[in-house]
Amino acid sequence: MFALAVVSLTIAAAMGLLAYATLLARNEAQHQRAEAVRARGDAEGLIEFMLTDLREKLDAVGRLDALASVSQRALQYYGGQDLDRTDADTLGRRARTQMLIGEVDNLRGDLDAALRSYEQAAATTRSSWSAARTIRSACSTTHRASSGWATSRGSAATWTKAERHMHTYHDLAQRLVALEPDRAEWRMELGYAYSNLGTLTVERRNWAGALDWFERSRAINEAYVAQNPDDDAARLALGQDYSYVGETLAVLGRYDEAVASLEREIGLYDRLIAAAGAHQLAEARRTWAGYFLASIDLDRGETEVARQRLAALDASVREQLSRSEDDTRLRETLVAVLRERSVAEATLGERRRALELADAAREASGMLAAMDSDNLLWQSYHANALTTRARLQVDGTRPRLDAVTLSELEAQRERMLTLAARTPGSTFVVMAAAEAQRLAGDLVRDDAEIAAGHWRRGLDLLPPTAEQRTPDEQFMAFALLQRLGRTDEARAAAERLDAMGYRHPAYLQEVPVLRLR
Repeated sequence: MFALAVVSLTIAAAMGLLAYATLLARNEAQHQRAEAVRARGDAEGLIEFMLTDLREKLDAVGRLDALASVSQRALQYYGGQDLDRTDADTLGRRARTQMLIGEVDNLRGDLDAALRSYEQAAATTRSSWSAARTIRSACSTTHRASSGWATSRGSAATWTKAERHMHTYHDLAQRLVALEPDRAEWRMELGYAYSNLGTLTVERRNWAGALDWFERSRAINEAYVAQNPDDDAARLALGQDYSYVGETLAVLGRYDEAVASLEREIGLYDRLIAAAGAHQLAEARRTWAGYFLASIDLDRGETEVARQRLAALDASVREQLSRSEDDTRLRETLVAVLRERSVAEATLGERRRALELADAAREASGMLAAMDSDNLLWQSYHANALTTRARLQVDGTRPRLDAVTLSELEAQRERMLTLAARTPGSTFVVMAAAEAQRLAGDLVRDDAEIAAGHWRRGLDLLPPTAEQRTPDEQFMAFALLQRLGRTDEARAAAERLDAMGYRHPAYLQEVPVLRLR
């Protein structure tokens, strides 16, 4: 009995020890799980901070390098996760991280890398429709950026892909509004979708239709900002609406309304900058809005006003570039401002200063063009800078161009003809290519047949109907028609320009020639 009692006690003690060990192990496992959950929560919270507050602060000071670094670290955290087993909140943050990387690549001019990031973000969100937040996270930037990539690259395939993305985004935004019609952020998504469709309609050269889409987007964002006046993202979105509306009104020749919209945009950015103390993105957009106002000043013949505005913009954009050298948007703005300053100074008789500015525009645009030979905007800017500089040389003290300048002009002219054949709907490519052809004909006027061949080819690049043309394209058609001796058609083009109040200095130089005939 004693031996049995000892054995029983021993077994009981062993079972007790085993139970205690099991309890300790269970508690440790629970502790580890809790620690893992806490660590994951901390990491997700840090990433959410990066995507919101930190991103807003870095945007304000233009720190593209810091944005790229923190977003890459965040993406490494998500690298080993299984999308099918990831919750909607995490999916949303992962998609937003991928989009942020794409945005930085886009600003640095690496459009191919940007598109890859945007498509990865789209793939992330496709794994979960169940969470509206996930859809919202990826739709906006992904699909708008695809359209921006297509605008810069311009191939039919990329535009088809961008168009599909934009319609998909519109459909998803409508579903969100239908699910929760009182939720303001879903209506904002619908506003973004309207803006996307407006961009698509611009590419179709349906200016009135595009204006309707942009005004729909503006109405949604105005209502949201009225209720949320401190939401910086919403104010930036509204500013973009004012820009699109203003630019489209200018194309329609409704200059007073265009100026009013652009001034509202600038006022919005002024208030945002004043509240934040500094905001790099708002400053950059404000500068671009000022450039559009200066372009309208020139179109209306208000050259002195344009000169003063452009001089202030030149100083502003150079100061911004000193803080954010990698931002290609600012370099684009600098090129555009320098070229328009050159035109204004030449019109006011300051030819030496105009030539200096044209040389600076040529150098700055050449840097962009060398970065990406397929970027339609950069190549067009470079072509415009070269033709502006060449006209100043031809009209000034040197009647003939040197061999280096002629070679550079010819190479860029051929480049623009190639791009125009690939993207006949692009307004800036068409205009740059047509201007290159006009100059090429002007330089060989002594050979009437060759000159006429250049001018006819330039005219063929332009949209066939006046309704499809921008005011600048209508002027180009007028200039080429009168060179080809098609006087009646040239008069009709001039009458259309006169009716909208178009008085660009280049147009006014051409008009007396027509009227003498």
